[in-house]
Amino acid sequence: MVSCIYLYTMELYPTEIRQMGISVGNFAIRFGSLLSPLVLIVTHRSPVLLLLLCATVQFLSALAISFLIETHGLPLLDTIHETETRIKRLQSPKGNASQDVQERPGLFTPEIPEAESPV
Repeated sequence: MVSCIYLYTMELYPTEIRQMGISVGNFAIRFGSLLSPLVLIVTHRSPVLLLLLCATVQFLSALAISFLIETHGLPLLDTIHETETRIKRLQSPKGNASQDVQERPGLFTPEIPEAESPV
């Protein structure tokens, strides 16, 4: 789970602020780990509170994820301006974030020549 969050965080932030974004994500993960013993304390008090706590965390996580943008097939961004441009395209009625791929071909997807037939 942590590795998925780490990878998505790297894709979400542009190069200019990527390290700061990863640091904030790592802080949130470690803060959650710090609070995890409280779950054990709550379990001893009332099992119903444990179920309510877990359900609330899952619901808030699903709600937060619904606001994230899809990054599949899009190149990593270098500047904050490119991020703002992509968000504006997504919010416009005719917006198409895949235009980024046409304007800036994939940085990490090299051209792969077709394989020759061995026959």
